[in-house]
Amino acid sequence: MLILILISLFVFPGQIKETPVPRAKVVVQNKEARFEAVTDMEGKFALAGIPAGTYEVSVASETIKEFTVFMEFAYEEKGEKKRFEFPTPLMEKKKLQIVTRHDQVVKGRVCEFIPDLKPTPRPLP
Repeated sequence: MLILILISLFVFPGQIKETPVPRAKVVVQNKEARFEAVTDMEGKFALAGIPAGTYEVSVASETIKEFTVFMEFAYEEKGEKKRFEFPTPLMEKKKLQIVTRHDQVVKGRVCEFIPDLKPTPRPLP
């Protein structure tokens, strides 16, 4: 029994501990428009009706200054729907650039900074 408890305290190699950042302010903006959201208790946010264009994404929190933002993208390829997350390190007062192709919902999660996480797309179910 004690062994199981001790094992559960460690993060095994290859596992990533993603600590959500609740109540973080997420801003998606360009020269024509500005959209804002606040993350929920799981660090998730969604912004609907964002027109096609290039936008800057910024995140601010009262307690955390370095983040990993998992932006979620959905698209259709050869009749098959695909969704993936793209993790990006982001510090407060820095901006991440995204490009939308049509009116869409921009979704994502904000977590505490994860060191050495490579920005590789991760498929979603």
